[in-house]
Amino acid sequence: MKTSQMTIDDFITVMAQNAEIYPEFAALPEEQKRLTANGNIVTGMAETFREDGKIYGVGGIRYKGIGECWFMTPPEVRTHPKKLLRVVRATFDRIRADQELWRVFAESKISENFLAHCGFVKDDGVHIWTIDGRPNGHER
Repeated sequence: MKTSQMTIDDFITVMAQNAEIYPEFAALPEEQKRLTANGNIVTGMAETFREDGKIYGVGGIRYKGIGECWFMTPPEVRTHPKKLLRVVRATFDRIRADQELWRVFAESKISENFLAHCGFVKDDGVHIWTIDGRPNGHER
């Protein structure tokens, strides 16, 4: 599996496949969908996870000292996430290190288990991932 810079169309394609989970996105006019996708690109790093021409997910981290992690997969990929997990975790580790982030957080409407396998630990209802793996109280 390889990653590449996410395109606006990659994001819209995966979100369209998740209209049941994100009906608010599905209801947006096309121009607003494109602006939302672009927002994920310009506020940090956004990647497409692809193998043999198939998109396995899109995700990235919005950052400025603290990162906000996001990730979305087509529904059919959720039944076989193992091959994706290693690449996603390595990608998030690389982004965190490259941007010298001291904290990354994420929330999930779909799978807290996926976040746990990516290294997040639950803290006060939000999945928090700090540079040394300790939730909250981490002094930089």
